[in-house]
Amino acid sequence: MLDSKDEPPVTEILNSVWQLWVSGRIPDTIGEHLFCLAPRSQDATWIGVGAVTVTGWMASSPGVVKHGILRDAQAGNIDRVHIAATFDEIKGPLTLEPVNSETALADIIEKQRNSLVMRVRVPRIVSDVGYWPPTIEAMNKAKALVDAGKPVRFEDMEGTNIMDAWRFKTG
Repeated sequence: MLDSKDEPPVTEILNSVWQLWVSGRIPDTIGEHLFCLAPRSQDATWIGVGAVTVTGWMASSPGVVKHGILRDAQAGNIDRVHIAATFDEIKGPLTLEPVNSETALADIIEKQRNSLVMRVRVPRIVSDVGYWPPTIEAMNKAKALVDAGKPVRFEDMEGTNIMDAWRFKTG
C-alpha cells in the first residue's frame, strides 16, 4: 500500500481478492497472477498491487476408457464416435497431490493419455489465517486464540480436508 492513512482493513482487501477469484477475474490457470485493487473514492491516496498463487490439486481414480469409431467406408468420413469411461469404486478418501505449474499438468496428461482434466474453482481463497471468507466457527477459533495471546495461523483454523473450502455461508 502506498499510504496507510485511508487504506482499507485487511478484511476488506481479502473480500476484494475473493470477489476477483469467484468472479473469474483471477484466472484459474496454475501459477502466479498479479492484481490491482483501486479505491472507489477519487480522494483516496492508496492503491493495492498484489499477487496470488493458483495451485492445482490432482486426484486419480483408476478406470477403463473404451472408444469406438464408425466410418463411412465409401466417403472415408467419421460418422459417429462413442466414448465411455467407467471408474472403479472409490473406497475411502482420495489422495490429492499438488500440481504446481501448467507445464507439470501438461506432462501428467502426456504420460497418462486417457486423463480427464476438470478445473474446479474452489469457492474460497486461502489466506495465512484460514479460508476466506471465514466460517463462524473459524472466527470463534480466531477470537479464542487472540484472547489467549496466541498467533492465528491457518493450521490452527482449518483442517486438512479440502471439502471445508465449500462449507461456508455469505451474507
